[in-house]
Amino acid sequence: MRKRFLFVCILPLLIATGCNQGPASMVGTYRVEQEGQAMGEGAEKITLKLNEDKTFAIEAGPMKLLTGNWTQEGEKLNLSSGNKVVKTDYTRKDGNLVPMDGGKEVSAWRWKKK
Repeated sequence: MRKRFLFVCILPLLIATGCNQGPASMVGTYRVEQEGQAMGEGAEKITLKLNEDKTFAIEAGPMKLLTGNWTQEGEKLNLSSGNKVVKTDYTRKDGNLVPMDGGKEVSAWRWKKK
């Protein structure tokens, strides 16, 4: 009877722990989506690749514009290149990575997951 009691008490805790996995990984390829021509013509061809090994690359066709490392804190994405932190942070909203400036969303463009 005692074993059954422990099983009944512990099972919900195990289930609750398994259900709270935290935010989904941001790994993947994203492209620029802009309102009008906020970033200029052709900006939609620029991609951001977030790799599983925590490296990233921003590319325009075959040209790499920026490479470095990325970290995820909840729904927030931080990029760094060498010993420099990229000034813009991003927050995930509706599957897109929205740039933040001073804690406010920049609505003119976003990274949209391919």
